[in-house]
Amino acid sequence: MARKIRGRNAMLAHLLLVTQTANALQWVRIAASPSPPATAKAYPLYPLPATYLPGSTIFLRNSEPRNVEMATKEEYFVASQVSADRSSVAAVGALLRIDGVENATRDASDQVLATPRAQPRALRVRCSVVGRCRVVGIENPEAWRDPSRSEYLVAGVEDVEDDDPEASEAAAASAAGALRFLAASLARAGAEVGMDAAEAGKALAEAADFAERRDAWAALELWQRYAATRRAAVAAYHRAERDELIVDAKLREGGVLSIPVNEATLGDEARARLADLDRRAAEYVEEMDLADDAFFQACLESTAADDRLERLAADALREGGRVAQRAALARAFNAS
Repeated sequence: MARKIRGRNAMLAHLLLVTQTANALQWVRIAASPSPPATAKAYPLYPLPATYLPGSTIFLRNSEPRNVEMATKEEYFVASQVSADRSSVAAVGALLRIDGVENATRDASDQVLATPRAQPRALRVRCSVVGRCRVVGIENPEAWRDPSRSEYLVAGVEDVEDDDPEASEAAAASAAGALRFLAASLARAGAEVGMDAAEAGKALAEAADFAERRDAWAALELWQRYAATRRAAVAAYHRAERDELIVDAKLREGGVLSIPVNEATLGDEARARLADLDRRAAEYVEEMDLADDAFFQACLESTAADDRLERLAADALREGGRVAQRAALARAFNAS
């Protein structure tokens, strides 16, 4: 058993080194973008706070005039991750094909609209990610800051192809093994992870099968879903703890309980406990170090299938170790 653990740690150290040495993302500043060369292909550019992977099917809700126009007039567009200050886009984006457009039946907060057609400018757009491209220039950068938001960006792009498209057997086996290790850790942890461990385990087993077949994009898409679900579970647990603390503090004060509780009306001790809870939750999310948009953007920019699988293996192995450790601590606590 000790030999297995040492082997896994050695593999993790190697995979972490690979990930850290190739993690610099490339950005294009919108306002300072050069004019595209004549050889570039022209596509609408849609800056979004997300990264989409080849082979995925996604749904977008468009309400800005320029995005509504783009969805109804164009067949393809480039979705590129926008920076936190919205001044730049990732140099490598996903090429999306518009497969269907319909009036949105939900608002931006995902609430069902009573009369969807009373808001015909809000569209639900179904898209398929059909490739990758590099943004080499933007024809109309001034449109991005135009207050009317009536004109969508048009970018000049070049195709991005893999230098090494065929994954090695070793990289495929490493990623599949890490995903199965995590699935097994989840099965042992059960409810301790705050999510449906059985369903997550099924998705991870499917991802492992894709990795074993050297289909890195399909495996990464499932990994992206897992990471989002895991984060959502942590956030939901934190909200529940937060709400319980707030309501308990208000009940202790006595008087009529009004929901939602105005946090500013809580006493100093309760607000200090709330701040401590928020701080510990933020630290936990940071310590999770689970794949985020930067991770998937790095995968999108990578031009080697082995590199993508190695990144996936490192993340899954790290997450599996965390889940196993948490489950062991929970068992020890329950047994005491």
